Amino acid sequence: MSSPLHVLEPLLGARAPLAYLDPGSGSFILQLLVAGILGGLVALRMSWAKIKARFTRKSNASDQPATPPEDKPGA
Repeated sequence: MSSPLHVLEPLLGARAPLAYLDPGSGSFILQLLVAGILGGLVALRMSWAKIKARFTRKSNASDQPATPPEDKPGA
């Protein structure tokens, strides 16, 4: 004899699992996570100069004090 909950199972959303995660799947997910983090770090390092230039102020020639030309010895 089946229980009354067996009749309500389709309405409650209780289903059999459709996927199986074995240790190889977990290892693959971990590998994807590590590769994504390291790839992001490499991309950040490659474009760091552009990122830094966007947030730093460029110095103009008018901002710097004028320096007199140096005397060359023997001239």
